[in-house]
This record gives sequence, C-alpha cells and structure tokens, in this order.
Amino acid sequence: RQGQRQTTGSWAEEILFCPAQERKADRPEQPVCRRPDGAEGQDLTAPARIRVDKWLYQARFFKSRAKASEVVSAGHLRINGVKVSKPASAVVVGDTLTFAQARQIRVVEIAALGHRRGPAAEAQGLYVDHSPPVEKPPPRVGPRPRKKERRDAEFLKDRPLE
Repeated sequence: RQGQRQTTGSWAEEILFCPAQERKADRPEQPVCRRPDGAEGQDLTAPARIRVDKWLYQARFFKSRAKASEVVSAGHLRINGVKVSKPASAVVVGDTLTFAQARQIRVVEIAALGHRRGPAAEAQGLYVDHSPPVEKPPPRVGPRPRKKERRDAEFLKDRPLE
C-alpha cells in the first residue's frame, strides 16, 4: 500500500493511504524565517504575539488562566491605555498593561513573551513593573481595641459634627 494511491471512492481513505511525500506536496508553502544563528526554518524560539490572558497567567499575575480571562472580560484591563474586554487580544513586547490586582493598581511593561508558566524567577523576567509604591497603613499604637472600645468608636463615627 505504501506509495500506491487507492481509489476506493472515499477521500478520507485516500489521505490515510497517501504517502507522506505526496501529502507534503499538497500543502501550501510555509514562510521561511531566518533564525538568529542564520539557519533557515521556522523560528520557534519566541512567538511574535500572545493572548493577553495567557501572558497574564504565564507571568503569574493570576493563579489560573480562567481567572485572568475573567478579569479581562470584565473590562478591568488596559493595553497601552485602551480598555480591552476580549481575552484573545494580542500583546507584543513593549506593550503596557494596567489592571487592578488585590488592593493595588498594577502597571507593567511586557519585556518578553513566555513559552510556559515557569517558576516565579522566570516569570519576573517577563515584565518590568512600573506600579506606584504601595502605601502601608500606619502601625497601631497601643494594644488592640476591645469590643466595647470598638463599639464606642463606631458610635462616635455615626454622630454628626457639633
């Protein structure tokens, strides 16, 4: 059967029994890229663009890709200042992402596109953080207030100014 085309009438059977060289000849020519070392072939080292939800997941901003997709779908992400609501929006190196995470606003510039969700050290190399510094709450002075003291403080909040 190798090398001989069977014509039983079904196109699926023809493809199954068709030799590999004939199948390759039927396909359109793929664009050839030059790799950094000068060899010809497809450059598989880094993609030119990647989905924003996938990049957020790989850079470890969210624990799951579904959560990253949810944040983007809700419209809580901006790419270069433009609000985006589609998780499939493409990002490239140099784009700036602005989004809320926990109780702070994150502003990150994409430095590289990842291949996988690797360890934290690898993920931190994917971006440059331009987020404003987080203000820490002032330290508490004295012991923790008791229940009665908290009630009294809440009572004082509700009173109008004199």
